[in-house]
This record gives sequence, C-alpha cells and structure tokens, in this order.
Amino acid sequence: MRSQKLKQIGRVPRFFDDTKAQRVDSVDIWPGFFTSSWIFQNGTYLTIDNISKFLSVDNCLEQIKDRLKRYDEMHVSREFDGSVIMARYGPHRTYKVSCIKWDLNPSNYCFEQSDGGKITMLEYFK
Repeated sequence: MRSQKLKQIGRVPRFFDDTKAQRVDSVDIWPGFFTSSWIFQNGTYLTIDNISKFLSVDNCLEQIKDRLKRYDEMHVSREFDGSVIMARYGPHRTYKVSCIKWDLNPSNYCFEQSDGGKITMLEYFK
C-alpha cells in the first residue's frame, strides 16, 4: 500500500489516496482500502475492502468561529469534545480533541524546554 503512495491514517490498516480526492461542497472524499488478515485451519486469509474517508474542508478555527456566532463557548466545547481532527501537513496525523481551553493563546501558552526553562509559543515560532 505504501509503495503505491497511499497514506495510512490512524493505527488501523486503512490506506487512502489523497491524489484522487474529490470535493463535494465542503467535504473531501478520499478513496482507499482497508486490509485485514487471519490464519485459519485451511490457511491464511487476506481481506481488502474499498472504503472512503470523508473530510471537512474547513479547518477547526473556521468551524469554531462559525459556531461561536450562534452558540456559547460551553456548547462549542461539548460539540468538539472527542472529535478527531487531521493535520493537513506532513504525514496527515490525526489528533483527538479532549477540550478547548478558551483562556490560552500563543502569547500566554508556554513550552517547557530541555534546559528546564519556558518559552511562549509566540516566541518559539518567531
């Protein structure tokens, strides 16, 4: 699957071809494959199924801003709690949203450095 330039998303053996994605309204549809294998008394079985991944084109910040126009922060937090998001850069890693911290921003969120010091996100990316 990797030799065919398919991208694995998540830990489950699901591979997708982002070069053949189709856009319908605000959703990208990535075609792909799901694989699994079993060993039985009669031999080894391999299953390859066609699957599709539906991805919203909007990023999280756009969706949060849109929902804040209609709902309060508590409602938006509940809506995103447990959601899975995917980075649009690099190997397309997925992340699970545990909560939205409304009081943090790049100027007051600090990274801990290896020497024990702290640096704000804003300073880090400068």
